Order: sequence, then structure tokens, then C-alpha cells
Amino acid sequence: MKYNTLYSVAESILDTVKATGLFPEKSMGIAAISNTQQLLSVIDTFNVLPGAVVCIGECTFENDGLVRDKDIIIAVADSFKASTNAKAQGIWAIVDSVCAMFILKVEPGTVPQRCIINGVEFTLKGFTPIPSKSNIVAFAITLSAVEAASYEIEE
Repeated sequence: MKYNTLYSVAESILDTVKATGLFPEKSMGIAAISNTQQLLSVIDTFNVLPGAVVCIGECTFENDGLVRDKDIIIAVADSFKASTNAKAQGIWAIVDSVCAMFILKVEPGTVPQRCIINGVEFTLKGFTPIPSKSNIVAFAITLSAVEAASYEIEE
């Protein structure tokens, strides 16, 4: 049995987020992190905001290892902009745009479609603010990623 590598799953999500055009190329990345402080240190390396970081959280195996369920985090950050309502909507517009890519698509007269990238099915779980420096506002967008094992048949 075989699964996509964790890196390739993260990379495919990053490529999908890149396609939105919301983030400068040098302000996006993949990070193997295990806590918020590490995430904030990655965000600090971005010279330009807004930025996005794709991380993989918890992973569980079900059905005797035939299905792998992963929690994916897409952390998005922008400069904190106090003063006007228009400036405050900056990070929310980014969060809305990224979330929209992973929301169940329902068209009249069709079967609802989940976001599937490279054989991995993604479902939006939600988002939450990330405690950060006073000059940065950040949110963690959480996805569930379900992937079935594949078999390599040797000839």
C-alpha cells in the first residue's frame, strides 16, 4: 500500500493557494512545525505580507490502514491595519478567499463536489485567530484531508 508523501500533499495545497494570486511568491511556504511559536517564526521570515504557510497536523489511519485522515493547517498572515473598516477587512478577505477553495461546491441539479487535489479529498473544518505580534494578524484555516491507500502492482 502506498500514500502520497506528506510533503507532496502539502505542496499540492500550496500550489492551489498560490493559484489565487493573493500572496507574493516569496511569502508562501510549507513548514514542518509542532507549535504556534514555530509558526510565527516562519511568518517572521516573510519580507512581504500577506503570507501563507501550509502545515500538516494530526494524522490518523482507519479501516486497517486503508484510509489516512490528516488535519491540514493553512496559516495566513497580514500586517495589522487599525484605523478604518476597509483596512480591517484585508485579512478577512484573504481568509474568505482561501476557505472558498475548500467549501463543498453545490450546483443546482448536480451532485455536491468536494475539493479533490491529487486524489486527496479536502473538507473545510474552520478557522481561528492565531496569537501573534502586535503588528501582524494571523488565522489558522483547518482542513480535513482524507486519502485512500493505493496499491502498486509490479509487472
